[in-house]
Amino acid sequence: MPGVGADAFLGRVALMAKTVGDDRLHAALRPSSDATPADLARLCAEVLASEGFAGKAWVLHGLHRLLDARDGAFWRDGRLEMALSAVLTSRPKLRVVVLTDAAPVFYREGQALDLRVLALAGIKGRELHELFSSYQAPEFPRDRFGKIFERSFGHPILARQLAIAIRENGDVEEVLEQPRFLKAEALGDRAALKRNLKKKVEALDAEHRSALARSSHLLLGGRPDDLMVLGISRNVRLRLLADGLLEQTPIQGEGRRYYVHALVAEHLDSRESADFAVMTDLARHFVARSKELKNAGNLVESFAYAQEANRLLVASRQGRDRLMLPYPDNDGLLGSIREIMGRRKNPRLDIARMRINEGRKADPRNSELLILDAELRGMEKADLDAIVAAFDEAARIAPVPEVFHAEANLHRSRKSRGKAAEALEKGIAAFPEDGRLHRRLGGVYLAQNRVEDAVTVLRRAQELEPMMPDSYGMLGGIYTEMGVEHWADAEASLDEALRLSPENPMHLRRKADLVYRRAMVAETPEARASGLEAAETQLREALQLDPESWHVQTLLASVILDRDGDLEQAEWLLKKALKTLETVEALVQRARVLLRRQAFADARQLIERAVKKTPSYHPAFAVLAEIELAEGQVFMAFESYKKARERSPRTAPERARYELRMQELGALIESGAASEMMRQAGHVVQEANEAGLPMDGPAATRARPPSCARPSAPPPPPPPPPKRVRPQRPKPWSRSKPWTPPSRWTPPSRWTPPSRWTPPSRSKPPPRPEAQRAGSRASQVVPTSPAPWLSLSISQLSPCRAKPSKLAVGTCTRRDLDRGSAVAAGSSAPAVIPAGIRVWPRRSTS
Repeated sequence: MPGVGADAFLGRVALMAKTVGDDRLHAALRPSSDATPADLARLCAEVLASEGFAGKAWVLHGLHRLLDARDGAFWRDGRLEMALSAVLTSRPKLRVVVLTDAAPVFYREGQALDLRVLALAGIKGRELHELFSSYQAPEFPRDRFGKIFERSFGHPILARQLAIAIRENGDVEEVLEQPRFLKAEALGDRAALKRNLKKKVEALDAEHRSALARSSHLLLGGRPDDLMVLGISRNVRLRLLADGLLEQTPIQGEGRRYYVHALVAEHLDSRESADFAVMTDLARHFVARSKELKNAGNLVESFAYAQEANRLLVASRQGRDRLMLPYPDNDGLLGSIREIMGRRKNPRLDIARMRINEGRKADPRNSELLILDAELRGMEKADLDAIVAAFDEAARIAPVPEVFHAEANLHRSRKSRGKAAEALEKGIAAFPEDGRLHRRLGGVYLAQNRVEDAVTVLRRAQELEPMMPDSYGMLGGIYTEMGVEHWADAEASLDEALRLSPENPMHLRRKADLVYRRAMVAETPEARASGLEAAETQLREALQLDPESWHVQTLLASVILDRDGDLEQAEWLLKKALKTLETVEALVQRARVLLRRQAFADARQLIERAVKKTPSYHPAFAVLAEIELAEGQVFMAFESYKKARERSPRTAPERARYELRMQELGALIESGAASEMMRQAGHVVQEANEAGLPMDGPAATRARPPSCARPSAPPPPPPPPPKRVRPQRPKPWSRSKPWTPPSRWTPPSRWTPPSRWTPPSRSKPPPRPEAQRAGSRASQVVPTSPAPWLSLSISQLSPCRAKPSKLAVGTCTRRDLDRGSAVAAGSSAPAVIPAGIRVWPRRSTS
């Protein structure tokens, strides 16, 4: 429940153990003790196994709020989770009853042998009839309760709302004829119930809504005198009870207790409950009750009311009035700090810093406060060394696995994978038996491309938690990426993951990815089509389990494109995936869709964005090659496939496809067909044989630009612009002679360039080609500039290592080179080279 954490749990266990004569945990929680969180968790389990607890029971509520909905494990590894794990996996003499929507799952063999899970079913028959009678629903035949049960599955709150609706309507048939009204698909389906409760809360008038909000503070359940302190009259209480918005529970010997169910409280605005005056009055009322219970000898309940009073005082900004308890009590303070730091608008970091310092002064070994201190330093823009020092202090004083996870989160947010790996390595050194730390370190190693280290760490995680499906799933994904030789190991790991968790969409996606890759390297078209069909079937099943998974959406769109399926559906999937998270995979597949639509410019932009995000992602260059082929740029496509092959791992199945495409394009280039294709596509081809392909024969003849006649005289260099005449600087100021400003400076007449030089009529420059993509090696297309510059392929000039001042070929001298002219190798006609390009003439063999 809110405001209840490790301090409340450990303090109540220590006080219960002290009442039965075991003071070990009581002594460990004292400020003078140096017990670590691991020691406290171990002691917590040991004291509950004392003989003094035999025949007693302890009820815990709301455990499901601490569980990860995906795998059922604790989603944090703090002090509270460590203590709960120790208690639930031990054999206490005390009967611990946990009321929860989901049972915790443990993945080591034998850990959950002593846990008994009793699944509660819906109420039926006579209980439903009594429920309807208690809410004064009109009598109707017993056989109609069958339809009531089919609609509500016996959920008590949903069935109660049906009874209230029938009471208000007066006709059971009319209510049951509404197909969607309070209709659940299963016992755990609360969607229709939540809609109904939301409408009821919104329909309340101001008085009853305010009373309901004030009643939500009664986390321990309120007595009638507690309701009077909150200003809730008897009539208001009865109205809320009649509407099914306020709960009442009979307590033997104490009368009734009232509280607001969590399904109703979630529809109340937190500002409605944040009435500081009411919270302060209720806290002081609980302080008085705590003292009464203490005087009566009921120490455990007295301690619980004192902790609840402290929570309310902190929430109402009266923290200085908190009661001094024998054990640390900072749960309410932690909740307040998290609420302040989590605000999206105007978080009061100064107040958070003040409260953290206050809490650390009272309890310097509180691991949650130490983690929040480090996180707050990050929000305060502190130096990274100071933040890391705060995490190191937490790991030294109060080590819990959550400290190392939080530090890894910090480094990952700053895109520092190496430091994140170092933080997790320190965590494994402190907690060598923690499987979650090993799995997360394996994921970081994989992001660093440290594949072998990732495999080693994940195998260790399998040994620690043999029943955890995520370890097998991650290993299967790594083996899939390692290539054909490891696909048998990948299949075995993924099958084991699906056996342990058959409805996990992530494992289904990984298995579909393996099937998809096998289809890519299939020897026959039939095998390829069959593999793609099987992959699509598994991905659609995964998409039904998790409709918002961008992993599944992206891979399913890729399979649809490879099968030449529905282009609209693939585009819809990719738009949803990119809306969730812009990944390089989704960008590349979206470019494939645009390629099919012949939107080449838009597709190229997406590829450039993908390459900028991940320059080593080889499928991006493969799709770029497809775009260039569609545009008729064969040489550039060859070079893009070459880049894709260079960036792909040697074991990647795509590598063979890249090499095959390079062979096909190389044959086209050697035969001369590539130049003809480019010319037909409107590109001007010039010889640039940097791809390492032979350009002899007819292909080279067609690709070589026409020769140009030598001009009669080189163009005269443009005259230098006139120098700007600056006014003289005035003399320093003196007392004897005052300074007078000079006359305004008038710039000289603007320089006009000489008449433009035109080449002789016999020399005709080649037509100006379209601009080619920068960086291409397979096809060097040089854009023609206005006269007097002439285009010349770099391969027509021969390099020379001699000094240019001692060489001359024909009329090419050092002055010519400086001026920008040179003689082409094997040609008597000079070509003018733009300024800034150094050209070395061929060494004379004579």
